[in-house]
Amino acid sequence: MFFSLVENFRSAVNALKANKLRSVLTTLGIVLGVMGIIVIFTAIRTLNGYVERSFSFIGANNFYVEKMPWIIHGDFFKFRNRPAVTMEHFEFIKKQAKEVKYISGSIDGNQTIKYGGKAISRVQLSGTDVNDMYINSSYPEYGRFLNHIDVERARFNCVIGTGVVKEFFGEEEPLGKRIKIGNYNFKVIGVLEERGSVFGEDADNVVIIPISTFLRNGYRGGRGGRFRNTLTLQFQAYDTESFEDAKYEIEGLMRRTRSLRPLEENDFAINEQTQLTDFFNKTVGTLSLVVTLIGLVSLVVGGIGIANIMLVSVTERTKEIGIRKALGAKRRVILSQFLTEAVFVSLIGGVIGFFIGSGIIYGAEAVANHMQIEEIKDVTIVYDGFTLVIALGFSALIGLLAGYFPALKASKLTPIEALRSE
Repeated sequence: MFFSLVENFRSAVNALKANKLRSVLTTLGIVLGVMGIIVIFTAIRTLNGYVERSFSFIGANNFYVEKMPWIIHGDFFKFRNRPAVTMEHFEFIKKQAKEVKYISGSIDGNQTIKYGGKAISRVQLSGTDVNDMYINSSYPEYGRFLNHIDVERARFNCVIGTGVVKEFFGEEEPLGKRIKIGNYNFKVIGVLEERGSVFGEDADNVVIIPISTFLRNGYRGGRGGRFRNTLTLQFQAYDTESFEDAKYEIEGLMRRTRSLRPLEENDFAINEQTQLTDFFNKTVGTLSLVVTLIGLVSLVVGGIGIANIMLVSVTERTKEIGIRKALGAKRRVILSQFLTEAVFVSLIGGVIGFFIGSGIIYGAEAVANHMQIEEIKDVTIVYDGFTLVIALGFSALIGLLAGYFPALKASKLTPIEALRSE
């Protein structure tokens, strides 16, 4: 058996050497198909890892009551014209809720901040309270976070991200310094732990102030003030088992404070991590299916090329088949010889496609790292041997299917027919 395989392999190598240009053209479809599969699978796995890390900031037990849903289906203006979520809603729910561990109110906007002749535009200014630290893991690396007195007295204290520290202070100690936000000076009381970027946005380019100070001093909520002074109510359930009960309770309380009748639909949104992950998985799943089918079509086209070339090879080598048959070669020997050649040609194309695809992946990673592209600097290429197994497995399967009919035709030739054709 072993010697038969060696002989078939040697025959396949000789067939490739005898027709180099034809062999290259035959494998081209396989090369393109495998290359596409390698790049696609790696890109999808890399994107999944990046999105999972980004969504982890939200927290599996967190949910948010807001004016707008995170994923909008249908008429945008229907959601745009909803009433704002206000401090009155926040205070009512805070007094009534029993099923949540933490409750926090927050409002965000973009502001220009200044210090010592320097200015940073479009910094995320977040007005919030004490519990934001626990819900959104806004822990200070040093200094402290906002406390109840800061919020109750609307103090001009702030906690800043590491991006602001690097831009304004460098090696200088930021604690106790005062930065200007709009028309007011704020004392820096803490520096947040570094968080990196989330979907290309710098999560460290942030300043956190008491929500009471935010609202009292006329800062605009929303991006560019589009949804001015509409709050986000943030909640964290005790655990995953009580998550749905917590959401149900908060939905009921929100409907009560909005005086909604039983059959009226909610005029607010309850947002959570699964909305984003489901939307992402659905979108990427559809896209990956389409692109993978394109890669498979390339493999099938390559397989058709292999089948055609193997049929030509059978015709050209009819005398050789006849001689081997006359010397006692059995049908399965002839069949295995031509199947081995077809699979070998296909695998050669698969290996070439694998190395080209790998080169594209690592080349793209090297270029991105060299250029320091902000949007993808935190993306880590996810690449493993499973992708290689899939790619080469498809190659071998295509070669096997493509070579079966020509090999079967060769094995059925009788010695007399084969020798007479010459």
